[in-house]
Amino acid sequence: MTINIDYILRKTIGWCPLKDRMFVQVHESGKICNSNKDQANSGIANNVNLPLDMFDWRKFAIILALGFSAFILIFVNYLNRTAASYFGIILLYFTFIAFFNLSDKNKVSIDSEKLVIKTSFFESINILKHDITDIKTIDNVIYKYSWVNLVLIILILILGFFQVLSLHGQIIRSADMEDAVLHIANSMFMFFILISSFYRSNRRSRYPKTIRIDTATKNITLYPINESEFNILKGELEK
Repeated sequence: MTINIDYILRKTIGWCPLKDRMFVQVHESGKICNSNKDQANSGIANNVNLPLDMFDWRKFAIILALGFSAFILIFVNYLNRTAASYFGIILLYFTFIAFFNLSDKNKVSIDSEKLVIKTSFFESINILKHDITDIKTIDNVIYKYSWVNLVLIILILILGFFQVLSLHGQIIRSADMEDAVLHIANSMFMFFILISSFYRSNRRSRYPKTIRIDTATKNITLYPINESEFNILKGELEK
């Protein structure tokens, strides 16, 4: 069972979320969501908005810094509750959520010489084809266990319900405004982390196969959205 947000949005509001992709996408209704037929027909992979998994020490360093900063602020707030500490914790929460979502936005281009991965925050990663040691097709585990998306939706609904009850209890007890605001921030943080996790998982659960690229220093997994995209990406990589 694969939960397809793009299909639901297109059926309800008529918007094609894949319009920035270069490929011709044929959906269940038989309608074509097309942004650039010429490039699609040529089979060239250029600036494809594609989910991928790859260890990047720059992202790891930022997440580590945000986590350490949050730990320090929470400890300071525990010792001495001030408006500045409350504001700092809330700001870190929203910074982490924004980074968590935007860091998953990557664009992939493949030409005769190299693979280019454009990220949202950092310089592009260029991998020369002669540095690639292996290109293989592997099963998409996220596709196989896409029922996890449904579990995430249920957790989001349960969390929302209990957080509303908890907030209502705080209002009845006339809790401090600062504590109520921090409680709301904590609830929203967990809520958006679950939503973001669902979105990332759903993006990677569209097609049963993935493309694994190995180099001497990196391992990259590409998650095509359908068979057409899979064939084009695999073909361009193997040229």
